[in-house]
Amino acid sequence: MIEIAVSALLGAVLGTWPMYQHDPARTGRTSPSLVYTNQPNVVWKTYIPGSPSVPIAGADSSVYVVTQGGYLHKIHAQTGTLIWSFPIGGACWGIPALNPQEDTVYCTWAYDKKRWWQGHVYSVRSSSGSQNWEIILPGGGSWTGNHLAVDQTGVLYVVDCSNPDGMVNAINPDGTFKWSVPVPDVGGEEDLFALSVDEARAHLITGGWNSERRVICLSTSDGSHLWSVWTGSATGISACVDPSSGTVYHPGSDGILRAISSDGNPIWSANLSVVSTPALSRDGSMIYCPGSNAFYAVNSTDGSVAWSKPIGSSSSPAVDGNGNVIVPSSDGHLYLLSGSSGNTLWDVLVTANPLSHIACAGWEDRIWIFVTANDTVYGLSALPVEAKENLPEGFGVEFKSAGKSIYLFMPNDAQVSLAIYDAPGRLVQRLYDGVLSSGGHTFNPTLEAKGVYMAVLRYQGGMKSLKVIR
Repeated sequence: MIEIAVSALLGAVLGTWPMYQHDPARTGRTSPSLVYTNQPNVVWKTYIPGSPSVPIAGADSSVYVVTQGGYLHKIHAQTGTLIWSFPIGGACWGIPALNPQEDTVYCTWAYDKKRWWQGHVYSVRSSSGSQNWEIILPGGGSWTGNHLAVDQTGVLYVVDCSNPDGMVNAINPDGTFKWSVPVPDVGGEEDLFALSVDEARAHLITGGWNSERRVICLSTSDGSHLWSVWTGSATGISACVDPSSGTVYHPGSDGILRAISSDGNPIWSANLSVVSTPALSRDGSMIYCPGSNAFYAVNSTDGSVAWSKPIGSSSSPAVDGNGNVIVPSSDGHLYLLSGSSGNTLWDVLVTANPLSHIACAGWEDRIWIFVTANDTVYGLSALPVEAKENLPEGFGVEFKSAGKSIYLFMPNDAQVSLAIYDAPGRLVQRLYDGVLSSGGHTFNPTLEAKGVYMAVLRYQGGMKSLKVIR
C-alpha cells in the first residue's frame, strides 16, 4: 500500500535535509524540487551558545543542531525562533540525524569522567523534545564517531571509538541493537571514524594517527566484513558513495581523493587538497570537492579535473535539483556555481566567519539554506524557480493523494513532468513528461522497495511535491 502524506499546516514539503550531506550515502544532493536559481537572502540569525553543529532540517519546518555545551536544539526554520532545547548531558561533537519515517531525532554524546569516555545515544521526539530512549554503546570506555547515518528503514548506524577495538552499531528505531560488531586494531580516542551507508553496505572510514588507516566495508544486514582497502591516510571525514554504482569516493587527510569500486578495488586517485566530503552530480558523472584554496569538479571516470574555482572551503557542498552546486566558503560567502562550467550564478555574503556544512530544505512557497558560523545559526531564503511574488505557486493546480494513486488537476493545458525519486534523489519512475490537457488526471506509481519517496511535479509556472511512503 502507498500512503502519500502532506501536512495540512505546512503545505507541500519541497525538500528536507535529515542528516549530514542529506542522505546516508552522503551524496550532498538536495531533494529534486529544490532549485536555487533565485539568489537567497539572510532572513534570520539565531545565537546558540556552545558551538552549534552542522544543521539538519525536517519535514516539520524545523532545523536541529547540537552543541558542545550539551544540548540538542530545535529551531523554527522560517523564523529562527528557538522551539525547545533537550539537555544531552555532555559535550556532543557530532551531527544529529532524523528518522525520515518517525517523529524522531538522534544525537550522541561522550561522557568524560577522569578520562573514561562513555558513548551514549539518544532518541528524542522531534515534536516535543522529550526522550524516547537512551542507550550506552557496548564498547565500554568509548566516544562516538561524528557522523550518524539513518537508512530508509529507520535503522541508525553509529560508530563507537572503543579501546582497543572500535565498534560499529546498527540500532533499530525502538532502541534495540540490530547488530554490533568490533573493528580490530582501530580503537582508542585518537582514532577517527566516519560513516556512509548505501542500501547494502556500510562504509567505515578509519585512521587515527596510531591505527590502521583503511576504508572498511560491512554488510548492513548483519555487519559482516565484506572488504577493506588500505589508504595510509588518517581521516575522520565521511566518504561519498554513488548509490547507482556503489563507487566510494574517499577524501584523505593527505588531500588525496580516492575512488574505490563497490567490490573494494582502487580505481583512481587525485591530489586535490580535498578537506571535506565531496558531493555527487545528479547523474554521477562529476564529483564536487572542496579544497583549502580551490573548489574542484572532477570527472568520476578517471579523476581528471573538469573545472576549478579559486574558492577556499573546509565545508561540503550541495547539488540542487538543476545540478548546480551550492558552496559554503571559508570567507563567509555562499556561492551557487554552474555544475557543468563552474560559472558563478550568485554570491551572497552571510558573515565574516567561515561557514559550516549546509542544509537545504523547502516548504510551501519558499526554499531555504541553513548554515552555522561560530555561535550563530543562519537561515537564508529565496522564491522557488518561476514562482511569482504576487501569485501563490501552483495557483489552480491540485496535486494530492487518491488512495494508492496520485491525482493531478491542471487548470490549463501545460507542459508537465511528473516523476518519483527515492531519498538519495535518484529517479525511480517517470510517470509523465509532455503536454497534459486541462482537467483531472490519475497516476499510479509502481514502487517495489519499501521506503520514503518524493513525487515531484514540474509544470509551467512552478513545481509541487508530495512525500510518498510505501
